[in-house]
Amino acid sequence: MFWRIGNGNHQRGPWIIDANCSGKFGLSGNCQDDDAGALVFNPSTGSTLACIQGPKVDISKAGNPQFVFWYYAYPGTDGKITVKVNRNGQEMKEVGTVDYNKLSGSMGWRSVSFDLAGVSNAGVENGYIRPYFYAEGLSTSLFIDNIKIYDAVDNNLSAELDAPAHVQNGKVTVVNVKVTNLGTAKASGYKVHLYVDGKKYETEEGEYLEPNAQATYEFAFTPKLGAKNFKVSGEVEWAADAFQDNNKTDEATVGIVKSPLPAVSDLAASAKGVLTWSSMNVDGAVVKDDFEAYTPWSINNVGDPAAGIGLVTVEGAKADNRVYTVDGQYVGKSLQNLNKGLYIQNGKKVVVK
Repeated sequence: MFWRIGNGNHQRGPWIIDANCSGKFGLSGNCQDDDAGALVFNPSTGSTLACIQGPKVDISKAGNPQFVFWYYAYPGTDGKITVKVNRNGQEMKEVGTVDYNKLSGSMGWRSVSFDLAGVSNAGVENGYIRPYFYAEGLSTSLFIDNIKIYDAVDNNLSAELDAPAHVQNGKVTVVNVKVTNLGTAKASGYKVHLYVDGKKYETEEGEYLEPNAQATYEFAFTPKLGAKNFKVSGEVEWAADAFQDNNKTDEATVGIVKSPLPAVSDLAASAKGVLTWSSMNVDGAVVKDDFEAYTPWSINNVGDPAAGIGLVTVEGAKADNRVYTVDGQYVGKSLQNLNKGLYIQNGKKVVVK
């Protein structure tokens, strides 16, 4: 079972803030898994303790139940994170603590795993556990992210997909497949695949992964011209994996939109291989944002911002003697007094000597 602290209001879900504590948890964009949200407690004078409780969870059938989360470490400071579990609504037991004053090394995100075997609800009808996070500190901000409870086995890799919602026609699309080692043993010898429209497109060899560690594999794909959309998915392939159900990601559909910028429409080549085209007149271009191209309330995976621009009105191209550099910079309507080099005027290459 997985919990994500991310986009949205944590009070609307199964998480409940304990109002009896002097401080309160909030949401922060400083996150470990790049989903734009993590729990944060910012202590202040008179507000040094915060608590938030999670949902009821049945772990009675789990052979090795583990509680795993990520925290942002500030070694040698006054911060402390304590995890307690309410078992069947009858007793509260502490399962682990992260004491920042005892940490060493550099600042940064770290993961920790607490064993839940001692608080199992096995044998109890309608039994459950409910986790509680307690954050304490005088001046240290405490960040918590990527929380999960699961039945841990030695070998278990999971895959997640990160793909844009829209891309421009002809542009390279970057798709990421994130692999997480949910097992208790180190992982190696696996492969990561990207599928495009149901077919295997590219494969990367997996890197060495410690338990609870993550690795992101980046794939680049250029869609075919004229296509309206394409579908992508990812997979981690590992023969040793004892739990294969989470090895494949969900399939995502990426929409393709035309560029809103003026483009050449009359490119031609002579028998000698000389290319000619008319200049593009951008003076009369009107660009309007078409926000209907986006998913309502979506703040993730939007893709290229220009992909959401819909309507462009451009006057017809004409020979206007405008001079451009080869990288598209407008430099005037005369070739006189220009530095030596190659320029474009009226759709033709011109060399200034």
